[in-house]
Amino acid sequence: MKRIKSVTNFLSLLEMGVHFSKQKLIELNPDNQLVWLVTESNLSFINDTHEWENTKIKFDLEPDDNGTKVTFTHEGLIPKIECYKNCAGAWTQYLEHLEKYLNS
Repeated sequence: MKRIKSVTNFLSLLEMGVHFSKQKLIELNPDNQLVWLVTESNLSFINDTHEWENTKIKFDLEPDDNGTKVTFTHEGLIPKIECYKNCAGAWTQYLEHLEKYLNS
């Protein structure tokens, strides 16, 4: 398993053709939590293209018998908003790819 040794405060930019979002790292507890605040977004496939703004992307980490259990939460991505169905499915795919990478 790969280990992230350090993370500094930064702005990250994700451009995927379907959407754009910019995040700022707002909480860093290397042994148990990382939290990003979405500061800008443009989700081109929905009516409210800024729907992700002010939501939080969180990774909670805790040791378990197999290494580390990672719990992902996108706070604010809830069933009543327009992108929920598509975005939840996309997050599942991204996290599956991340899991494969970390276990390689």
